[in-house]
Amino acid sequence: MKISEMTTGQTLDFLTVAAVELEPILSDEKIMSIPADLSPQKDETRAAYGLRVGQKIFVAVALFGGKYRQSLYRVLASALQCTEDEIDKRPIMENMKLIKELLQDEALIDFFPSLKRSARKESSDTSPNPGH
Repeated sequence: MKISEMTTGQTLDFLTVAAVELEPILSDEKIMSIPADLSPQKDETRAAYGLRVGQKIFVAVALFGGKYRQSLYRVLASALQCTEDEIDKRPIMENMKLIKELLQDEALIDFFPSLKRSARKESSDTSPNPGH
């Protein structure tokens, strides 16, 4: 389900769950430092960069899969209008596809200009003709 297709009540329920469940994640210094640490360092070899990125991904997976698993399940279940058990039993790639669809909701992107800039950047990064 797209967030823009939710009823007002469903949207408010989702936003309440998201605010409560995502706050500890967004306050976690380890998680918030991961994106900044993914940039290549000056004079870093490709192998060293790959190892460092792999370690950061491992930490993220460990945190999200352990410490924050139930929080993520609650947010996804609220957004997708299903149970946490359904989230857990669904193949990971299907959940990732549904998350991507949620984040690419055109009505939501139009409402939040910062999302629109991110979506434009993402589509230009995957364009077959960079710079066009």
